[in-house]
Amino acid sequence: MSSFDRDIEAWRGPAAAHSSSHPLSQGVSWASALALRATYALARDLLRFGFTAQEWLDRSHGLASTPFDFDVAISYAGSNRDIAAEISEVLKLAGYRVFYDRDYQHTLLGEDLTQYLQDTYFRRSRFAIVIISSAFKESKWASNWEWKAVLARMHDQRGAYLLPYVLEDTDLPGLTKTIGYVSHTEYTPAEFAGLVIRKLREAR
Repeated sequence: MSSFDRDIEAWRGPAAAHSSSHPLSQGVSWASALALRATYALARDLLRFGFTAQEWLDRSHGLASTPFDFDVAISYAGSNRDIAAEISEVLKLAGYRVFYDRDYQHTLLGEDLTQYLQDTYFRRSRFAIVIISSAFKESKWASNWEWKAVLARMHDQRGAYLLPYVLEDTDLPGLTKTIGYVSHTEYTPAEFAGLVIRKLREAR
């Protein structure tokens, strides 16, 4: 027996196919069943991350007009990759666009990395998370090309851009002591990511 209903020109859902006499089954199509399932999934995720429906609508409207490709770019030393990955995962699960280099290896392949990374941190990202440690200071890429782009952006705009997550008390060239930061001794990487999410909501 076919579950295609010629009257409504749609495929009925499983409940409708087996129980067409039930009043709630009339007009139920596969498309509407899938849409309803997606709506429930969206509502579940909004509740999980503490978003209101209005905040989600505002964010959806804002995505079309944002001048940035990424909400956040993460800069870190290779030895701190696990921490960067955890922060990135929390932000992505909350629906934010994150530049975490491991997610873009296909894009970075064959590119001039000095130019690409400078452009990413200086122009394409709303905020930059820098995971500060002695390893970061010694890193060829992080402390050189990425950090220079972060400093240039900080000098080029007013308002917050750098979001420091401090693993070790390290003196970085150009980093002033007056910039608000978060220490790993007070916040786990996931908790720090939660603070970044709140910052992003305020910045929309």
